[in-house]
Amino acid sequence: MAGGAAAKKLKALLEPYRNGSCAVRVSYRHGEAVAELRLGDEWRVIPDDALIASLRDWLQPENVEVVYA
Repeated sequence: MAGGAAAKKLKALLEPYRNGSCAVRVSYRHGEAVAELRLGDEWRVIPDDALIASLRDWLQPENVEVVYA
């Protein structure tokens, strides 16, 4: 999936769960390129089981992590 399409997919998955208290970080790796991005506060989400399941279905379970601090 190209970068723009992946960003649109992520936005669609997160949108219904916005305005929560959980910050979202995206770790990106492609070849030698590596980046870690923290989405802005307007993209904080409610860490609902359905959201976690959707992300794990799309990105593979080992690539989705919920960290409670």
